[in-house]
Amino acid sequence: MEYFALLTVATIVIAVLTAAIYRKCGDLGTVVGITALYYWSLFGAWSLVIDKTGGFSGKHYYYLEAKMFPIALDSDYLIALLLYASFIIVVQLTLLAITPGRRETPGARLILRHEPILLLTSLAIRIHHVMAAGEDLHQLVPQHA
Repeated sequence: MEYFALLTVATIVIAVLTAAIYRKCGDLGTVVGITALYYWSLFGAWSLVIDKTGGFSGKHYYYLEAKMFPIALDSDYLIALLLYASFIIVVQLTLLAITPGRRETPGARLILRHEPILLLTSLAIRIHHVMAAGEDLHQLVPQHA
């Protein structure tokens, strides 16, 4: 039962810290990254612990145990789960400590205000290059077959 307790507590702590990080910085990339860390480390442990304690998770990984090595629910596995959970939690606490708060993003008006200037500037540069090469301005128009 200590495996279930560890997985439950770790999952709750990881979920709460993930929500706190998202609330602080508002970045979905961090949520996706933490979810990937959890999925590739602790999520599979749920199925393994269920199967090894007499339940049936519906996962088919027994052929891997036959090919590689058997997995036993012993103190080593408990320590491995604890280290996986600790690693994710330390990463989350580090992110919580070093990430800045939400930044004000420039509004659409600011971006749209500069867009015509950038478009005209790039067009002027292109025209200058075509004329400097002695080519016809019709080179600017793409030719479709």
